[in-house]
Amino acid sequence: MSIKLGKRIVIVCGFVLVAMIALQQVLTTYFMAKGRARNRDLASSFQAGRIPNLAKPEKYFDVKIESVGGIPKNGEQELTLKGSITLKQKIEGEIEYRWLIPPEAQLVSGLLEDSWAKLPIGQPAEIQITITGVSLENASSLVILHVENEQAKGVKIGNSAVFAPTAATVSVSPQMHTEKQELPRQSHVQF
Repeated sequence: MSIKLGKRIVIVCGFVLVAMIALQQVLTTYFMAKGRARNRDLASSFQAGRIPNLAKPEKYFDVKIESVGGIPKNGEQELTLKGSITLKQKIEGEIEYRWLIPPEAQLVSGLLEDSWAKLPIGQPAEIQITITGVSLENASSLVILHVENEQAKGVKIGNSAVFAPTAATVSVSPQMHTEKQELPRQSHVQF
């Protein structure tokens, strides 16, 4: 009798296992098809050469950083950075900016943070700082320019640009050199 009971348990466990595998297959197929449809909708929103505005902050601000006068070879020399902030559409409230410099950097001139009551749409507002401690020697040092605005109900919108000193070729006017040479290059990363 105990053998028959053992066979029954094995048979029931086998049916349960087969049912679980079948259920898993059905659920996987259902959710994968649902996910593909969602991804297909996203893919269809892409137009040739244009990425849809999935990240809202870029809708409001365009933020850029560039070096003025090149990138110094060592950290004792001064680096002047110019930030450019362009408002893309009308927003309410103050627009705040903040430069984030590495701990080894020292501010020589300019303001690390400030705000504007209003900015004209489409016209870049330029800000400039001069620092030491960021150079080609310590190319891993990053400088960040962050811009934000607080909307109604405490919602903040913003955008940032990152400056990293790297060595490569930059565009120079023809009068500045007569032979091919390696010059410092600035790289820009925008979030």
